[in-house]
Amino acid sequence: MDVLIGDYIAPQTKIEQEIVHIWSELLGIEASKISRNANFFELGGHSLLTVKLATEINRRCNTKISLDRFFSAVTVEAMAKLCEGYDTAKSYQVIKPISLLHGDKDELFMIPGVASTENDFAWLAAQLSAHGYRIYACPHKGLLDGTPPYNSVEENVTAIVNGIVQQSKDTQGIRLIGHSFGGLLALEAANQLSEQGIKVELILIDSYFEQHRQHKKHAAIDGGEISNDKPLPKDIDSLLMCQLEALERRQSQWLRDYIPSVHPAVTVKYAYATQSNFCIESYHRYFEKHHDKAVEYTSINAGHMDILKSDDLVKLMLEQYLD
Repeated sequence: MDVLIGDYIAPQTKIEQEIVHIWSELLGIEASKISRNANFFELGGHSLLTVKLATEINRRCNTKISLDRFFSAVTVEAMAKLCEGYDTAKSYQVIKPISLLHGDKDELFMIPGVASTENDFAWLAAQLSAHGYRIYACPHKGLLDGTPPYNSVEENVTAIVNGIVQQSKDTQGIRLIGHSFGGLLALEAANQLSEQGIKVELILIDSYFEQHRQHKKHAAIDGGEISNDKPLPKDIDSLLMCQLEALERRQSQWLRDYIPSVHPAVTVKYAYATQSNFCIESYHRYFEKHHDKAVEYTSINAGHMDILKSDDLVKLMLEQYLD
């Protein structure tokens, strides 16, 4: 994975320089290689590391910025502006662009895992955008926007489908990508779109349904569920913690209760992470029973979250799944 993304621009102020040094410590990257317009999540950042980032910036820059602001201000420049008093908070968007949109290839709609942000896709979106794809995310309502989460899978999926239909320039063919729990919403959205006569191609990335029925790789594994993609941090402000926990409980319950059903017109392609707790071959046989045609799949040598920053996944998508 390349460290530098785009042209290097040196930090311009003392605050930017301090933030670059904090990034360097947390990400293990030389400060001289971190551009002021680099994306924290593209360089390897994730939700838990953002907690440490916010703590360090507030301590060393003598600020009191809430954690949720760091999920929308993702560059050195934007974080410095937060420290200087600018607020980058954004309201909830059902469909949110996460790449440059001047590419000439298909639109891709990505849905993240349980209580996770679209920033999980930052690196992957950057790679695909560089090849001309226009990338959108379907963020989770109630995560960072202060609004109540959706009451049901049906309500959530209907909002996503309506948003995609309004956004997409080519309703003759929609490409949906779901990671982990996001695969549930992606599959249901694909079913709804297909019922409207819209052609849908679905890519599921390490999503497992009916996890309690799946064979584990090792008997020593305790539980084995991957519905909670990342343990929720405890050292953040109480209001945000309540939002995260409420959404995590709701989405995890949806995943536990969900039995997949695939519309006959939906094309499904699967990318599994080899370091998953589940037996990939056994799960694939299970999933194919819910579809009336073969499901293409490939195993990627990566972990459940690392797969989203895998060069092998990018190669697979560019050469096979998106061709």
